[in-house]
Amino acid sequence: MLIEKKSSLLIRCSSCGRLEINQVNIFQLSGNRKLKYRCQCGVEKISISREGGSIILLPYCLVCDCRHRLEIPEQSFWGREGARDLSCPRSGLQLGCCGSYVKLKHRVDRQQQELELLADGLGFDDFENPEAMLTVLDVLHDFAAAGRIICECGNFDINIELDSERVTLTCSFCGALLSVPAAGEADVSWLRNQEDLELSSSHYDLTR
Repeated sequence: MLIEKKSSLLIRCSSCGRLEINQVNIFQLSGNRKLKYRCQCGVEKISISREGGSIILLPYCLVCDCRHRLEIPEQSFWGREGARDLSCPRSGLQLGCCGSYVKLKHRVDRQQQELELLADGLGFDDFENPEAMLTVLDVLHDFAAAGRIICECGNFDINIELDSERVTLTCSFCGALLSVPAAGEADVSWLRNQEDLELSSSHYDLTR
């Protein structure tokens, strides 16, 4: 069986939230070279190298505020027809995925279609920065999936309300609030650097 020595990486930028596919082949990693992939905004997303019979990936994790060392056997990395999730070993949060370019492109296209449908349903023409609002909602979804949004009363059931420049989170049990700015890339970057979000009855307007 002939295994094609190339693969693709789908990694979201930890700073601006941009989702991009990067392709890599075995020749780029010859001679113990280490590749570093950067987002269009300039932030390094991931580095990749070969070590023994393995591919070493170092993606940045917002939950742990560090780069995790993920080791994948070469035979599982090169020529993979499907897609393999790259996850935080502590929280299980998805950091990206690798595999077939066609499969990864399908994931990107599907996510873009879902976001466009969401935008149409919400009437995003009324928002200050529709792209920033979509990204903030995407980040909040990741936070919620990782159990990083909680009310001071201990409740995890949170409602969302949107206005032109922010997202307001409301506890369904006690009514505590948290207002998250969503007017531009600076707001997205700030949100991604937060460890956890806690709703409080005394302090609900987040500022950078």
